[in-house]
This record gives sequence, C-alpha cells and structure tokens, in this order.
Amino acid sequence: MKILILVTGLMVSAATHATNMNWVPMAKKILKAHAEECKNAKINIQEIVKNSHIKGAVAGLKETSLEDFRMLFYVRTNNWYVHPYQFNESQTSGYSYSDLTTGGNFWIRSVFRTPSKTMVAILVPSPHAIYAKKSNLKDLLKYSCTHIEIPGNGDFSP
Repeated sequence: MKILILVTGLMVSAATHATNMNWVPMAKKILKAHAEECKNAKINIQEIVKNSHIKGAVAGLKETSLEDFRMLFYVRTNNWYVHPYQFNESQTSGYSYSDLTTGGNFWIRSVFRTPSKTMVAILVPSPHAIYAKKSNLKDLLKYSCTHIEIPGNGDFSP
C-alpha cells in the first residue's frame, strides 16, 4: 500500500511539473515573433501609491501585440515574491499580473506588507507562469521581453 501511495504521489508531482512547464514553448514562440519589439520595449512606471496601485505603460509594442504580453511585479525581501498577491487560476488582471490595455497601459493593486529592498516590473508573454516565490532574478527574467528594477534603499514598500 505504501508503494502505491508513493507511486501515485510521484505521478501527480510529475504531472503538475509538466503542466507548469507547458507555458514555456508558447512563451518562446511569442518572444521570437516579437523579438524586434522587445528590443525597443520600455516600461514606464507612472505612479506607485502605497496600499492602492501601481500604474504605468509599456512603449515600443504595436497595438496588435499588446494582448500577447502582461506585466508581472516581484518584490525582494529575503527572496523574490510576486506582488501583491499569490496567483490562482480564478484571478483577473490587477491582482497578480496586469494585462496591457490600449496604449500599453497597465494597472495593478499594491499592498504593503514587509518593506522590500527592490521591486522589478517584468514584461512577459501572456502564458508566462506566475511564481509565488523565486530565489533569484535570473529565473524570473529567463522568458521576459524586458524589465526594470526599482531600488528601494531597504525601505521600498509599494
């Protein structure tokens, strides 16, 4: 019985890992199709209001390309954590990510918890996984179009 439970657990774990990686080929395809646009894409954070929102726009993408991308935000304390909420499948834009609207505009909620050292805004293909936590920035940027880091001098709190 213990072996059956162990095998079942391993199969579920492998299936979950495979599902989590299904986004990679789609993300690569989008990045390849928009390679020139990504070279010129610029993220402009226009407003950060503590306990309210982060607002801005992405320049350099064609209007027809906007639906292929979304904005993710991560803050760094001891690790990189998605900001402001851990992702779940029922969430809409504005909680763990922001879709891009006309003109490349984005808007996401902001919640103060622990002061963070820095925040990073990352433009990623829409199928990109949203991780609750990552240990290093390199893993977050592997399949990104562009990003900006916003230093906080140890007290940044979006």
